[in-house]
Amino acid sequence: MLLTLGSKRKKGFTLVELMITVAVIAILALVAAPGLFIYIPTYKVNSATKALTAQLQLARAEAIAKNLDYRIRIDQSGQTLFVERIEDDNSVTLIKKYLFELSGRANPDFPGVKVNRPSGVSFPPQSITENTSAAIAFGVPGGSATYNQLTFMPNGISNYGGEFYITHSSNTELYNTRAVQVQRAGIIRAFKYTPPDTETGDYKWEGF
Repeated sequence: MLLTLGSKRKKGFTLVELMITVAVIAILALVAAPGLFIYIPTYKVNSATKALTAQLQLARAEAIAKNLDYRIRIDQSGQTLFVERIEDDNSVTLIKKYLFELSGRANPDFPGVKVNRPSGVSFPPQSITENTSAAIAFGVPGGSATYNQLTFMPNGISNYGGEFYITHSSNTELYNTRAVQVQRAGIIRAFKYTPPDTETGDYKWEGF
């Protein structure tokens, strides 16, 4: 059938319309990009905190289920967290190893995230140790001595309690600081800094 002048023709976008659309998208991207870059460090620290909190909870559950000690050991200079099982003959089996950001390290598990503690950061509520400066501080209630490891025992409790701190490697602002806390009863919690509702500028801890 021949098309008549009154027949509908297929419509499409003109070149000008396409160029205008691309320009609008580019402008929106330029406006949104700075805001996204601000949130990337927080997103990375949050992801690492959630993963490590879950791993500690799993290690405690495995200690109970297998009736064996599970040790969490953190090497700050090497920016590595080890999950180890202590066998009946006292030999050590590596269960999991997490790699943080470290100069020259390729493919860390948590890119841009370090075990670190900004100066002047106080411990979260219910702190176990009195150490006020370490990035990793496990110890006994009221004790000033701290250690870089703790052990979950088959009864579900931990030999030490305390915290370790996580920050972004390029931004150690308080709002990007997280603390993973282990209480001696085996309770594992994560905390973050948030600004208070006052105008003092001071930060406070709250549950993560």
